[in-house]
Amino acid sequence: MTVQAGDLVRGVSHEGLIVDSLALYRAHLQSASERRINAATKAAIDLLMRTLDTAEQTRSELSVAHIGFDGGSLAAVPADELGLFVNQWALGFGAPDARVIVMGTEHAYDAADPDTLALESCMSAVMWLAGASPDFVARVCRDSQYAQPWYRPYQRSPLDYSPH
Repeated sequence: MTVQAGDLVRGVSHEGLIVDSLALYRAHLQSASERRINAATKAAIDLLMRTLDTAEQTRSELSVAHIGFDGGSLAAVPADELGLFVNQWALGFGAPDARVIVMGTEHAYDAADPDTLALESCMSAVMWLAGASPDFVARVCRDSQYAQPWYRPYQRSPLDYSPH
């Protein structure tokens, strides 16, 4: 499988790993929702868990219309509770058939930016299960520029600096 510019994933590989990632993150969210937290945080966690459940049930049939959780869902969450949404089991981006895997030591989202936190942390397993499209990215980020192949806020290529 080849991932084209603008695509995240077309098809699912290693489905068991993806389901495990979703289940572990969902258990973390369930535990967090049982703590004494702000009402806005609780509402965002509940919405995210419903979205995760829908993704697990529908998998590749998940459409943009099924996505209830997005970056806007985190807007009212107090800054000191945003850490509850960090997904320690996030799978990241890439091609499932890659021959070489490179793992970084830092996350690819900005915890202060609800759109990137939602996309690259909260919705990781959902993207893999659904075979996420640029429309999916635009919906989660509430911004169509994320769906553009030329827009890569955290990815840099040597060609960005030297065209030759």
